[in-house]
Amino acid sequence: MVESLMGKIIGHNKTLVLIMFLFMLVLLSATSMAAFQEDDLFEKAYEYYLSYHPEKALEYFDIFLYSFPDSSAKDAVFFWKAKSLMQLKRTDEAIKIFSSIKNEFPESPFITFIEKELSAFKSDSYASRNYDLPAEKETITNEAGLTALEEESKKERNRMAGLTGKGDKADMLAKELRESEETKKKLQKQVAQYNEQISLREKEKETLLAKLKDTEESVKNSAASLQKVREDYASAKRAHDLVSAREKYIISEITLMKDMIKQYEIPIVKLGENQFSLKQILDDYRVSSEVMKKIKANNIWRHDNPYNDFIIEQALLIRANKSGIKEDRDLYNSLLVKYSLNEGEKGYLVRYLTIHNLVIKKLPEIVSDDNYIRRYYEINKERYFINTTKKQIKMLSLNYSQKDEQEKILVALNFHREVASGKTFESVYKSNSNVLSLDTVGVSKLSEFIQDRIDGMKDGEISSVISHGNKFVILQVQFTKPGYRSYEAVYKEIQEKIYDDQTLQANLLQEWFDELRKEAELIK
Repeated sequence: MVESLMGKIIGHNKTLVLIMFLFMLVLLSATSMAAFQEDDLFEKAYEYYLSYHPEKALEYFDIFLYSFPDSSAKDAVFFWKAKSLMQLKRTDEAIKIFSSIKNEFPESPFITFIEKELSAFKSDSYASRNYDLPAEKETITNEAGLTALEEESKKERNRMAGLTGKGDKADMLAKELRESEETKKKLQKQVAQYNEQISLREKEKETLLAKLKDTEESVKNSAASLQKVREDYASAKRAHDLVSAREKYIISEITLMKDMIKQYEIPIVKLGENQFSLKQILDDYRVSSEVMKKIKANNIWRHDNPYNDFIIEQALLIRANKSGIKEDRDLYNSLLVKYSLNEGEKGYLVRYLTIHNLVIKKLPEIVSDDNYIRRYYEINKERYFINTTKKQIKMLSLNYSQKDEQEKILVALNFHREVASGKTFESVYKSNSNVLSLDTVGVSKLSEFIQDRIDGMKDGEISSVISHGNKFVILQVQFTKPGYRSYEAVYKEIQEKIYDDQTLQANLLQEWFDELRKEAELIK
């Protein structure tokens, strides 16, 4: 710690000495050059203004203002900057600068000329003044005023040059240079004195570091002993806290178990007019699981969750009773002969067979339900994306025989009138699915006879009624562009897929079961 403190003191003294020395040299040099730069910048900017280069004039006037913010010639610089803006037709900016000169420099000799310029801005005749002309042309139109401005500008340049001229400035700079040399010698002497002090401080630091080293060794030995005591105490405290926490946990578990026993036989859920406790649900789960195990049944509405399975079964049983659906008595008797069941298990078997019959009757309704089919379409929409343009044919088909050919042609013509009037093939098929079939096929899969009949048909065009192979067919040409096939176009395809896919059927049934489960009412 002492070493760090000594280092900072020495380091700061060295830096301070160097900074003071460099600062004095820079200050002296900057003072010597500033007067020349100020005069030169003003001359350069004003020459650009007279030679009608207002952009360059503005650039140098801005450099002047940035470099010499406290210059005594600021009012002149602002005035000629505004005049340069007028050459560029930036009159609004020029007016702002004229106004600021009046406020900041009320004694400026340019005030008279600024008043004239501001008065001209307000008059109607100002719009006809030509500020695009070079400076010498302005002098012709307003010779007296500009001549006065020229004189004022010369005064400003003389004011910056100094009353004694540049020769006197050179003498003054020489004097300042001699003074800077003397100052330099004084600073060098101070540096030498500081170096002596630093040497003494270094010796003091070495002595302090030696003492500090001895102290640190003593502190380390004491710290090691103290750390051992702290570790032993922390270990004992952890053991005590662990025992206390374990005791609290056991007490809370015992209290919880007592509460659970009290709640075990209190009704927790209501379905229809019946209420059920947790005890009833768990007892029923044990009986039902034993029956399913004995008869080796595959129960699609059970998922080994006692609570959810019980609710779904009760909701299904309520639906079955309302619909008048009962168990298959013959199957029930055959199972009793084959398996040994007690009275409780027999009661569950009746419930299982009743629900089984309900599900069998419900499945065709679910498969044909437009809501389920549409939901399947939305979930699996990416399967029905077409990324190429294809020519496909929609085909409504009506079978006939020799006996009913005349009758069926009239029916087919009626269907044709419906689609020709704007109805879709899908809507006509849905309304008459008992006699019609709907297919969407590629042209290559059609017979040559049909291909000849549709050759040259346009997108969306509908054919006449065509008799082919004991069928009356109505065709519509469709050019499918990249995009999703419509729900109507894939309705029949999805329906057939669900009919053939037991997994999809199980998923649809599970959705129905989940809806039934919502009928349960929790008892608070």
